[in-house]
Amino acid sequence: MNEDIFQVGVKALVRNNNNEILLLRVNKKRLREHSHVAYWDMPGGRIRFGEKPEIALKREIKEETGIKKVYDTALLTTVIIERRIASESGLETGLVLMVYIAMIETVSKIKISDEHIESGWFTPTRAARLLAVKYPKEFTKLIARLI
Repeated sequence: MNEDIFQVGVKALVRNNNNEILLLRVNKKRLREHSHVAYWDMPGGRIRFGEKPEIALKREIKEETGIKKVYDTALLTTVIIERRIASESGLETGLVLMVYIAMIETVSKIKISDEHIESGWFTPTRAARLLAVKYPKEFTKLIARLI
C-alpha cells in the first residue's frame, strides 16, 4: 500500500498587540515523535473526535498556556510535518496541522503545562528561525513575513 496515514491537529500562532509570537519549548520527555531536542513550537494539539478545529485550538491554547481569552482566530495555512509520530496504537503516522493566527491581549504570565519547559515572545523573524527545527521552509518563510 502506497497511501500514508495522517493525524490532524491544530496549532496557534498566538500574537499579542506588540506583533510578537508566543512559542513554547517542548519537554522532550513528553514527546510522542522521534526527537532528541527540546525544540520551540506553537501551542496546539490533536483534534478530539467530534470537536471543531476552532474549539480544539482554543482548548489547546488554554491547556498549554493558561490563556483563556482569544479574541480573533483565522486559518493561516495547512502544513504537513515531515517527522513521523507514534499513535496510541503504536502505528507511526504523518501529521497534518491546521495553523491559525490567534490574537490575544498582552498577558503578564504564561502558565505552561508539563508538556513544555519554557515560553517566550518573539518577533516573527526570530520565531521563524526557531520553528525551522520542525517546520518546512515554506512555512517558516511565511511566518517571517508576518507584520
